[in-house]
Amino acid sequence: MKAILASFGSRTHSAELETLQTKLSLRSPIETESVHLSHITGRTTLEAAITDDSIIMPLLIQKGYEYRRILSLGLPTGEPLLSSSDDIMRIAGILRKELERKAGRTYIFAAHGNKDERIAQYDELNETLPDDIRIITMQGPCRFPAENIMAADEIILMPFLLTIGHHALIDMQEKVLPKLRRLCKQVSYVNKSILSLSTGFYEIFEDHFCRLLEELNLLPSIGREEDMLLQIKDSQSSLS
Repeated sequence: MKAILASFGSRTHSAELETLQTKLSLRSPIETESVHLSHITGRTTLEAAITDDSIIMPLLIQKGYEYRRILSLGLPTGEPLLSSSDDIMRIAGILRKELERKAGRTYIFAAHGNKDERIAQYDELNETLPDDIRIITMQGPCRFPAENIMAADEIILMPFLLTIGHHALIDMQEKVLPKLRRLCKQVSYVNKSILSLSTGFYEIFEDHFCRLLEELNLLPSIGREEDMLLQIKDSQSSLS
């Protein structure tokens, strides 16, 4: 039996994603394997890694098309980052706390989205966030109030993504930035994964993974969990 940590890879090394995988592996009482998906061969790659007794922890942000593909495999599956109202409140709290907000500045986070499909969690997150922090999507419809953009003296664009791959390196700069620069003169792009903003994002994934393990009666005994928590602290110290 093993836990598959399924994520989208990128052309560049992602220390944050590796840290997340390490944290989840240390939480797991069973063997783990990290599988990097791609839009072309993602399901094939995942199918090659799984066995009948595998469980899957998707390191994804949204409950979109790729998550549904994983669910269709019929194996016990954890939840992505943005799955519940509690997740939304926690993420909104992280962004409020970590971003350097000031009058006249607006933060725009560009998420992946789904073509021809609205992701309800992004709408709910926008309703929870203050007006100077907005989530838009690179694919599919996701409204954001243009008047807030027009009123901003400065826009800071960031990817709402876990890795810095094609979307962050190409789509953001070729598609999203030009549109924003037509609305505001001062637009800057911070090319960082949301995992680099706060450990709070790691903690949400850890909670989702532990919930999956708990549902399957796979959580370790108290003594074993204490040992694992010490390992996690040691790992965090070595990574910092």
